[in-house]
Amino acid sequence: MVGKILLRHFKLKINKAILKHTGTYLFFDIINKAIPFLFLPYLTHMLSVVDLGNLELFNTYVGLLTLLILFGLDGWCASMYNGLERNEFSRKLILGIKISAIISLIAFFILILLNQSLWLAIAPIYAFSMCIIQIRTLTFRLQLKTVTASIILFLNISLSVLLTIGAFTFNEKNLTNRLIALLLPALMLCLWSLRSLLKEFKSDATISKHEFSTFIRFTIPLLPNGLMNFVRFGADRFYVAHFFGVSSLALFGVSYQFAMIANIFMLSLNQAIMPFTMRLLNENKIRQFLKFTLSVVLFFTFVIVILSIATPYILNVFFDSRYISAQYMSRIYFFSYPLVFLSILLMNIAFIRGRTKLILLMTSISSLTHLTFLWCILNTNSALFNVPYALMISSIVSVILSILTFSRLTRDA
Repeated sequence: MVGKILLRHFKLKINKAILKHTGTYLFFDIINKAIPFLFLPYLTHMLSVVDLGNLELFNTYVGLLTLLILFGLDGWCASMYNGLERNEFSRKLILGIKISAIISLIAFFILILLNQSLWLAIAPIYAFSMCIIQIRTLTFRLQLKTVTASIILFLNISLSVLLTIGAFTFNEKNLTNRLIALLLPALMLCLWSLRSLLKEFKSDATISKHEFSTFIRFTIPLLPNGLMNFVRFGADRFYVAHFFGVSSLALFGVSYQFAMIANIFMLSLNQAIMPFTMRLLNENKIRQFLKFTLSVVLFFTFVIVILSIATPYILNVFFDSRYISAQYMSRIYFFSYPLVFLSILLMNIAFIRGRTKLILLMTSISSLTHLTFLWCILNTNSALFNVPYALMISSIVSVILSILTFSRLTRDA
């Protein structure tokens, strides 16, 4: 009897701890992702259209390079932190950091050799800094030091905002000052994070060939899936910059940032409900899972409708008048995200059943659909405002594939 009471009390404490750390993470995550968007109206007033377009291009390069430089290291850390002996984890983590540093240096020299502007060539350095910060905050989260991890990210974002305002107030309002304000806090926190990681995960032993091969076999397959997802959510900006110019990218970037509100809310909501959806799938309660999924997607769609209605008013009040027409592109993105969210929730069953190759196949098909639609726009000389339809079309394909996969895997169970 006493044992049952203690066990019940222990489970209650675990549930409270999970709720506490998940709630803390979501709270800070929303704040950290909201600050850049709230700062965007200020940038539209301070920077020229060309500078804002180049800043959007820089951020796009950083997003792509972050995927390459991390090469799945973050996924490896999350999966192996509790599964490996401490020394082995430390050896492989340090190996991963060395590989990331090498990739970033190679990318830097490639951009220099391609005669890219210096402001674009520093994208790999900034991306590497953000990768190290990400690994440090991830390991803190795995140790349930959620507040510490969140404060590091908050410091990086808030310091860059304050430095930008200071530079624009006492110096010139240009792209260079904005990039310096982004780079300085990231470099400082990167150096601190690197020192902290090396101090905590130090190991004198050298890594064996077997450990090296198992590490690479785990991380490398994660890279294509990340790149395929980047095609769907990042290729549009490369496309606009190349075929419509950086001035058009500035307008497109504002609409894209509005769409990121929906993306942030979607990812946060998915993180919050994941324990429930995964438990229902693990217990094979398919009918309850479908009811729960439908309810969540309908709620998300309701929020999206409100956001779509509010967007024109927000643009009129807070943004420079040059960016008012961004609302038309944002609207298309908004109504693509419920489809994206539904496909993500349905694809969880493939994770539960260990069908990661199937996930990669579905992501690849959706990404190719996305690129094909962009190619069609190019060959028909279509307008800039049609670019967001690529995500809409690829999202419909994702939902269809997810429904077919879900039906097949539940039928085979």
